[in-house]
Amino acid sequence: FENCKVKINSHARLCELPVHCYKSTVSSIRCGDLHKMLKLSGTVIRTGGVKMLEAEREYQCNECAHKFRVFSDLEQNSIIELPSR
Repeated sequence: FENCKVKINSHARLCELPVHCYKSTVSSIRCGDLHKMLKLSGTVIRTGGVKMLEAEREYQCNECAHKFRVFSDLEQNSIIELPSR
């Protein structure tokens, strides 16, 4: 595992959840299900376009050629603020 990297933002797709995690409809979800893993099944009615999640951006100073990275804030919808002087 010496050459492996740990990704900061990774997404997992879980399969074959236990039967007690299954809910037959969205309306069957209750307050007691908060913070629990749930499994829903149904038909997708509407989808949106795929949006790329930008985690960081690298800038370079025009005067001294110094490079620096700016990271996005996930709590602010992954907004990356422009650097100021």
